[in-house]
Amino acid sequence: MAAEDDKYPPESGRRQFVKGVVGSAALAGIGTASAATINSATEPSGAGGGIIQYFGVENTDGPAPRSMPQVPIQIDDEGYLQGLWPEASTEMVQGQEVTLAETQLGGITYTSEWFQYCGVQTYPGVEPDADQDNYFRYTESPPYEWQQEEVEGGDQVHVDDFADYESWGNEIGDSGVGKPAMATWRSQDVPASGTLPVQIIRSPRVEQMARNDEWLSASTQQGFIANLNKCTHFCCVPAFKAYADSAQFGGADRIYCQCHQSVYDPFSIVQESFVALPRPDWQQRFCIYGEHRNTLKRTLLAVVARVKRLFGSSASGPDEGATDRDAGPDLFECDGCGVVFISRPSECSNCGGDDFSNIGTFQ
Repeated sequence: MAAEDDKYPPESGRRQFVKGVVGSAALAGIGTASAATINSATEPSGAGGGIIQYFGVENTDGPAPRSMPQVPIQIDDEGYLQGLWPEASTEMVQGQEVTLAETQLGGITYTSEWFQYCGVQTYPGVEPDADQDNYFRYTESPPYEWQQEEVEGGDQVHVDDFADYESWGNEIGDSGVGKPAMATWRSQDVPASGTLPVQIIRSPRVEQMARNDEWLSASTQQGFIANLNKCTHFCCVPAFKAYADSAQFGGADRIYCQCHQSVYDPFSIVQESFVALPRPDWQQRFCIYGEHRNTLKRTLLAVVARVKRLFGSSASGPDEGATDRDAGPDLFECDGCGVVFISRPSECSNCGGDDFSNIGTFQ
Protein backbone atom coordinates (compact mmCIF):
# COMPACT_ATOMS: atom_id res chain seq x y z
CA MET A 1 0.00 0.00 0.00
CA ALA A 2 1.47 3.41 -0.98
CA ALA A 3 2.29 5.87 1.76
CA GLU A 4 -0.08 8.50 0.34
CA ASP A 5 -2.91 5.97 0.55
CA ASP A 6 -2.22 5.16 4.19
CA LYS A 7 -5.44 5.90 6.02
CA TYR A 8 -3.66 6.31 9.37
CA PRO A 9 -0.36 8.23 9.00
CA PRO A 10 2.26 7.62 11.69
CA GLU A 11 1.84 10.99 13.36
CA SER A 12 -1.81 10.31 14.12
CA GLY A 13 -1.01 7.31 16.27
CA ARG A 14 -4.00 5.58 14.70
CA ARG A 15 -1.86 3.26 12.59
CA GLN A 16 -0.07 1.92 15.67
CA PHE A 17 -3.42 1.33 17.35
CA VAL A 18 -4.69 -0.69 14.40
CA LYS A 19 -1.49 -2.75 14.31
CA GLY A 20 -1.82 -3.36 18.02
CA VAL A 21 -5.38 -4.58 17.61
CA VAL A 22 -4.36 -6.89 14.78
CA GLY A 23 -1.52 -8.28 16.86
CA SER A 24 -3.67 -8.75 19.95
CA ALA A 25 -6.43 -10.37 17.98
CA ALA A 26 -3.96 -12.68 16.32
CA LEU A 27 -2.59 -13.75 19.66
CA ALA A 28 -6.13 -14.34 20.87
CA GLY A 29 -6.61 -16.54 17.83
CA ILE A 30 -3.55 -18.55 18.77
CA GLY A 31 -4.97 -19.08 22.24
CA THR A 32 -8.29 -20.21 20.82
CA ALA A 33 -6.77 -22.55 18.30
CA SER A 34 -4.23 -23.93 20.72
CA ALA A 35 -6.81 -24.73 23.37
CA ALA A 36 -7.73 -27.95 21.61
CA THR A 37 -4.06 -28.91 21.49
CA ILE A 38 -3.53 -28.24 25.17
CA ASN A 39 -6.70 -30.11 26.04
CA SER A 40 -5.58 -33.10 24.02
CA ALA A 41 -2.26 -33.05 25.84
CA THR A 42 -3.92 -33.10 29.24
CA GLU A 43 -6.32 -35.90 28.51
CA PRO A 44 -5.41 -39.45 29.65
CA SER A 45 -2.48 -39.38 27.20
CA GLY A 46 -0.76 -37.07 29.70
CA ALA A 47 1.15 -38.53 32.63
CA GLY A 48 -0.09 -38.87 36.19
CA GLY A 49 -3.08 -37.06 37.63
CA GLY A 50 -6.22 -38.21 39.39
CA ILE A 51 -7.40 -38.08 43.00
CA ILE A 52 -4.41 -37.58 45.28
CA GLN A 53 -4.10 -37.64 49.08
CA TYR A 54 -1.60 -35.14 50.43
CA PHE A 55 -0.55 -33.06 53.44
CA GLY A 56 -0.73 -29.29 53.26
CA VAL A 57 -0.87 -26.03 55.21
CA GLU A 58 -4.51 -25.54 56.16
CA ASN A 59 -6.62 -22.87 54.50
CA THR A 60 -8.37 -21.08 57.37
CA ASP A 61 -9.99 -18.10 55.65
CA GLY A 62 -10.78 -16.59 52.29
CA PRO A 63 -11.94 -18.19 49.03
CA ALA A 64 -9.14 -20.76 48.62
CA PRO A 65 -10.73 -24.22 48.40
CA ARG A 66 -8.01 -26.25 50.10
CA SER A 67 -4.53 -26.31 51.61
CA MET A 68 -1.26 -25.67 49.78
CA PRO A 69 0.86 -28.84 49.53
CA GLN A 70 3.77 -29.24 51.87
CA VAL A 71 7.29 -29.81 50.52
CA PRO A 72 9.22 -32.29 52.72
CA ILE A 73 12.62 -30.96 53.81
CA GLN A 74 16.06 -32.50 53.98
CA ILE A 75 19.24 -30.84 55.29
CA ASP A 76 22.57 -32.00 53.91
CA ASP A 77 25.78 -32.47 55.89
CA GLU A 78 26.84 -28.87 55.21
CA GLY A 79 23.57 -27.38 56.42
CA TYR A 80 21.93 -26.58 53.05
CA LEU A 81 18.19 -27.14 52.68
CA GLN A 82 16.67 -29.35 50.00
CA GLY A 83 13.15 -30.27 49.07
CA LEU A 84 12.76 -34.03 49.08
CA TRP A 85 11.98 -35.39 45.62
CA PRO A 86 11.09 -39.06 45.17
CA GLU A 87 13.27 -41.15 42.91
CA ALA A 88 11.79 -41.49 39.45
CA SER A 89 10.77 -44.89 38.10
CA THR A 90 8.97 -46.16 35.02
CA GLU A 91 5.80 -48.22 35.25
CA MET A 92 3.10 -49.49 32.92
CA VAL A 93 -0.22 -47.71 33.58
CA GLN A 94 -3.25 -48.67 31.48
CA GLY A 95 -0.99 -50.08 28.83
CA GLN A 96 1.23 -46.98 28.67
CA GLU A 97 4.75 -46.53 29.97
CA VAL A 98 4.66 -43.70 32.52
CA THR A 99 7.48 -42.14 34.54
CA LEU A 100 6.49 -41.57 38.16
CA ALA A 101 8.15 -40.05 41.21
CA GLU A 102 6.73 -41.39 44.47
CA THR A 103 7.82 -42.85 47.76
CA GLN A 104 6.43 -43.80 51.15
CA LEU A 105 7.10 -41.08 53.71
CA GLY A 106 5.61 -40.58 57.15
CA GLY A 107 2.79 -43.03 56.60
CA ILE A 108 1.61 -41.66 53.23
CA THR A 109 2.50 -41.94 49.57
CA TYR A 110 4.44 -38.78 48.76
CA THR A 111 4.43 -38.10 45.03
CA SER A 112 5.25 -35.38 42.53
CA GLU A 113 1.53 -35.30 41.76
CA TRP A 114 1.00 -33.28 44.95
CA PHE A 115 2.16 -30.26 42.97
CA GLN A 116 0.19 -30.80 39.77
CA TYR A 117 -2.28 -27.91 39.91
CA CYS A 118 -2.43 -24.23 38.89
CA GLY A 119 -0.48 -24.94 35.71
CA VAL A 120 2.45 -26.28 37.73
CA GLN A 121 1.85 -29.65 36.06
CA THR A 122 3.44 -28.08 32.95
CA TYR A 123 6.57 -26.79 34.75
CA PRO A 124 9.86 -28.48 33.85
CA GLY A 125 10.73 -29.09 37.51
CA VAL A 126 7.65 -31.25 38.06
CA GLU A 127 8.85 -33.79 35.51
CA PRO A 128 9.70 -36.83 37.69
CA ASP A 129 13.13 -37.28 36.14
CA ALA A 130 14.01 -33.60 35.60
CA ASP A 131 17.73 -32.88 35.96
CA GLN A 132 17.54 -30.78 39.15
CA ASP A 133 19.50 -30.93 42.41
CA ASN A 134 16.48 -30.17 44.70
CA TYR A 135 18.22 -27.42 46.72
CA PHE A 136 16.16 -24.44 47.78
CA ARG A 137 17.53 -21.17 46.39
CA TYR A 138 16.63 -17.67 47.52
CA THR A 139 14.40 -15.64 45.21
CA GLU A 140 15.63 -12.47 43.55
CA SER A 141 12.98 -10.08 44.93
CA PRO A 142 11.83 -11.27 48.36
CA PRO A 143 9.36 -9.32 50.54
CA TYR A 144 11.60 -9.69 53.62
CA GLU A 145 14.15 -7.03 54.52
CA TRP A 146 16.49 -9.54 56.14
CA GLN A 147 16.59 -11.63 52.98
CA GLN A 148 17.20 -8.57 50.79
CA GLU A 149 20.16 -7.47 52.93
CA GLU A 150 21.83 -10.68 54.09
CA VAL A 151 21.66 -13.12 51.17
CA GLU A 152 21.77 -13.00 47.39
CA GLY A 153 19.12 -14.23 45.00
CA GLY A 154 20.13 -17.64 43.71
CA ASP A 155 22.13 -18.56 46.83
CA GLN A 156 21.33 -21.91 48.37
CA VAL A 157 19.30 -21.67 51.59
CA HIS A 158 21.39 -22.50 54.68
CA VAL A 159 20.48 -23.32 58.27
CA ASP A 160 22.77 -20.59 59.64
CA ASP A 161 20.71 -17.89 57.89
CA PHE A 162 17.92 -18.65 60.38
CA ALA A 163 19.94 -18.62 63.62
CA ASP A 164 17.65 -15.98 65.16
CA TYR A 165 14.41 -17.80 64.32
CA GLU A 166 13.28 -18.01 67.96
CA SER A 167 13.21 -14.22 68.32
CA TRP A 168 12.93 -12.85 64.77
CA GLY A 169 10.22 -10.32 64.03
CA ASN A 170 9.39 -7.59 61.52
CA GLU A 171 6.56 -5.72 63.31
CA ILE A 172 3.94 -7.82 61.53
CA GLY A 173 2.19 -10.01 64.08
CA ASP A 174 4.18 -11.45 66.98
CA SER A 175 7.94 -11.86 67.17
CA GLY A 176 9.38 -15.31 67.80
CA VAL A 177 6.69 -17.11 65.80
CA GLY A 178 9.09 -18.06 63.04
CA LYS A 179 11.55 -16.68 60.51
CA PRO A 180 10.47 -16.89 56.85
CA ALA A 181 12.18 -16.86 53.48
CA MET A 182 11.04 -17.03 49.88
CA ALA A 183 12.81 -19.53 47.68
CA THR A 184 12.63 -21.45 44.42
CA TRP A 185 12.86 -25.20 43.97
CA ARG A 186 13.80 -27.45 41.06
CA SER A 187 13.96 -24.36 38.85
CA GLN A 188 17.56 -23.97 37.66
CA ASP A 189 17.84 -22.86 34.05
CA VAL A 190 14.11 -22.73 33.42
CA PRO A 191 12.00 -19.76 32.27
CA ALA A 192 10.65 -17.48 34.99
CA SER A 193 7.16 -18.68 34.09
CA GLY A 194 8.21 -22.22 35.04
CA THR A 195 9.72 -21.44 38.45
CA LEU A 196 8.43 -23.34 41.48
CA PRO A 197 7.95 -20.86 44.36
CA VAL A 198 8.41 -22.12 47.92
CA GLN A 199 7.65 -20.59 51.32
CA ILE A 200 10.16 -21.62 53.99
CA ILE A 201 9.64 -21.04 57.71
CA ARG A 202 11.81 -22.01 60.65
CA SER A 203 9.81 -21.99 63.85
CA PRO A 204 9.93 -23.39 67.39
CA ARG A 205 6.28 -24.33 66.88
CA VAL A 206 7.26 -26.70 64.08
CA GLU A 207 9.81 -28.35 66.34
CA GLN A 208 7.08 -28.98 68.92
CA MET A 209 4.58 -30.22 66.34
CA ALA A 210 7.05 -32.75 64.94
CA ARG A 211 7.70 -34.47 68.27
CA ASN A 212 4.57 -36.60 68.25
CA ASP A 213 3.56 -36.62 64.59
CA GLU A 214 4.77 -39.28 62.16
CA TRP A 215 4.36 -37.14 59.06
CA LEU A 216 5.90 -33.95 60.47
CA SER A 217 8.75 -35.90 62.01
CA ALA A 218 9.57 -37.19 58.53
CA SER A 219 8.86 -34.03 56.51
CA THR A 220 10.37 -31.27 58.68
CA GLN A 221 13.91 -30.81 59.95
CA GLN A 222 15.26 -28.64 62.79
CA GLY A 223 12.08 -26.57 62.87
CA PHE A 224 12.02 -25.96 59.11
CA ILE A 225 8.80 -26.41 57.17
CA ALA A 226 8.10 -25.60 53.52
CA ASN A 227 5.17 -25.51 51.13
CA LEU A 228 4.64 -24.98 47.43
CA ASN A 229 3.67 -21.32 47.45
CA LYS A 230 0.81 -21.33 44.95
CA CYS A 231 -2.53 -20.20 46.36
CA THR A 232 -5.15 -22.83 45.55
CA HIS A 233 -7.67 -20.09 44.72
CA PHE A 234 -6.23 -18.22 41.72
CA CYS A 235 -2.63 -19.43 41.84
CA CYS A 236 -1.16 -16.23 43.29
CA VAL A 237 2.00 -16.28 45.43
CA PRO A 238 1.17 -15.51 49.10
CA ALA A 239 3.65 -14.95 51.94
CA PHE A 240 4.14 -15.49 55.68
CA LYS A 241 4.44 -12.27 57.75
CA ALA A 242 5.11 -10.11 54.70
CA TYR A 243 2.12 -7.77 54.35
CA ALA A 244 0.97 -5.24 56.94
CA ASP A 245 -2.67 -5.52 55.87
CA SER A 246 -2.68 -9.25 56.69
CA ALA A 247 -3.70 -8.40 60.28
CA GLN A 248 -7.08 -7.18 59.03
CA PHE A 249 -7.86 -10.68 57.84
CA GLY A 250 -6.41 -12.71 60.68
CA GLY A 251 -3.24 -13.47 58.75
CA ALA A 252 -0.52 -11.53 60.60
CA ASP A 253 1.12 -14.72 61.86
CA ARG A 254 -0.02 -16.86 58.95
CA ILE A 255 0.51 -17.16 55.21
CA TYR A 256 -1.59 -14.46 53.61
CA CYS A 257 -2.55 -13.95 49.97
CA GLN A 258 -3.09 -10.29 49.14
CA CYS A 259 -4.99 -10.98 45.94
CA HIS A 260 -8.24 -12.23 47.49
CA GLN A 261 -7.44 -12.49 51.22
CA SER A 262 -7.00 -16.23 51.50
CA VAL A 263 -5.22 -17.24 54.71
CA TYR A 264 -3.23 -20.41 55.45
CA ASP A 265 -1.98 -21.63 58.81
CA PRO A 266 1.54 -23.10 58.48
CA PHE A 267 1.20 -24.54 61.98
CA SER A 268 -1.86 -26.58 61.10
CA ILE A 269 -0.98 -29.38 58.69
CA VAL A 270 -3.97 -31.26 57.35
CA GLN A 271 -4.46 -34.28 55.13
CA GLU A 272 -6.73 -33.63 52.18
CA SER A 273 -7.38 -34.80 48.64
CA PHE A 274 -7.70 -33.09 45.29
CA VAL A 275 -7.73 -33.98 41.61
CA ALA A 276 -4.17 -33.59 40.34
CA LEU A 277 -3.91 -32.53 36.71
CA PRO A 278 -1.94 -34.82 34.39
CA ARG A 279 1.40 -33.67 33.03
CA PRO A 280 1.21 -33.13 29.26
CA ASP A 281 3.54 -35.20 27.14
CA TRP A 282 6.56 -33.02 26.36
CA GLN A 283 6.30 -34.12 22.72
CA GLN A 284 2.77 -32.69 22.59
CA ARG A 285 2.94 -29.75 24.99
CA PHE A 286 1.83 -26.59 23.21
CA CYS A 287 2.68 -28.20 19.87
CA ILE A 288 0.41 -27.76 16.89
CA TYR A 289 -0.14 -30.89 14.84
CA GLY A 290 -2.27 -31.66 11.81
CA GLU A 291 -5.79 -30.42 12.38
CA HIS A 292 -4.70 -28.04 15.14
CA ARG A 293 -2.22 -26.30 12.85
CA ASN A 294 -4.94 -25.92 10.24
CA THR A 295 -7.31 -24.60 12.88
CA LEU A 296 -4.70 -22.03 13.88
CA LYS A 297 -4.24 -20.89 10.29
CA ARG A 298 -7.97 -20.62 9.65
CA THR A 299 -8.52 -18.72 12.91
CA LEU A 300 -5.75 -16.22 12.26
CA LEU A 301 -6.86 -15.67 8.69
CA ALA A 302 -10.37 -14.90 9.91
CA VAL A 303 -9.10 -12.59 12.66
CA VAL A 304 -6.81 -10.60 10.34
CA ALA A 305 -9.51 -10.28 7.70
CA ARG A 306 -12.09 -9.14 10.23
CA VAL A 307 -9.82 -6.50 11.75
CA LYS A 308 -9.00 -5.16 8.28
CA ARG A 309 -12.70 -4.81 7.54
CA LEU A 310 -13.45 -3.21 10.91
CA PHE A 311 -10.79 -0.54 10.53
CA GLY A 312 -11.18 0.10 6.86
CA SER A 313 -7.74 -0.98 5.66
CA SER A 314 -7.41 -0.56 1.92
CA ALA A 315 -5.72 -3.94 1.83
CA SER A 316 -7.91 -6.69 0.49
CA GLY A 317 -9.33 -9.43 2.66
CA PRO A 318 -8.97 -13.17 2.29
CA ASP A 319 -11.24 -13.53 -0.73
CA GLU A 320 -9.79 -15.48 -3.64
CA GLY A 321 -10.28 -12.67 -6.15
CA ALA A 322 -8.07 -10.18 -4.37
CA THR A 323 -4.87 -9.27 -6.19
CA ASP A 324 -3.36 -6.49 -4.07
CA ARG A 325 -3.29 -7.80 -0.57
CA ASP A 326 -0.89 -7.26 2.33
CA ALA A 327 1.71 -9.93 2.88
CA GLY A 328 0.85 -11.77 6.06
CA PRO A 329 3.29 -12.93 8.72
CA ASP A 330 5.40 -16.02 8.23
CA LEU A 331 4.72 -19.08 10.35
CA PHE A 332 7.71 -21.05 11.60
CA GLU A 333 7.56 -24.51 13.14
CA CYS A 334 10.26 -25.69 15.55
CA ASP A 335 11.88 -28.80 14.07
CA GLY A 336 12.56 -30.09 17.57
CA CYS A 337 9.11 -30.06 19.16
CA GLY A 338 6.61 -28.71 16.63
CA VAL A 339 5.73 -25.43 18.34
CA VAL A 340 4.55 -22.84 15.80
CA PHE A 341 5.64 -19.19 15.98
CA ILE A 342 4.55 -16.07 14.14
CA SER A 343 7.93 -14.80 12.83
CA ARG A 344 11.13 -16.71 13.39
CA PRO A 345 12.52 -16.58 16.96
CA SER A 346 16.19 -16.96 17.83
CA GLU A 347 15.38 -20.12 19.76
CA CYS A 348 12.32 -22.15 20.72
CA SER A 349 10.86 -21.06 24.07
CA ASN A 350 9.63 -24.62 24.64
CA CYS A 351 12.60 -26.86 23.85
CA GLY A 352 15.46 -24.41 23.26
CA GLY A 353 16.07 -25.60 19.69
CA ASP A 354 17.15 -23.20 16.96
CA ASP A 355 16.11 -25.07 13.81
CA PHE A 356 12.83 -23.93 12.26
CA SER A 357 10.88 -24.63 9.09
CA ASN A 358 8.76 -22.04 7.31
CA ILE A 359 5.34 -23.66 7.03
CA GLY A 360 3.68 -20.85 5.12
CA THR A 361 2.46 -17.28 5.30
CA PHE A 362 -0.87 -15.59 5.57
CA GLN A 363 -1.72 -14.35 2.06
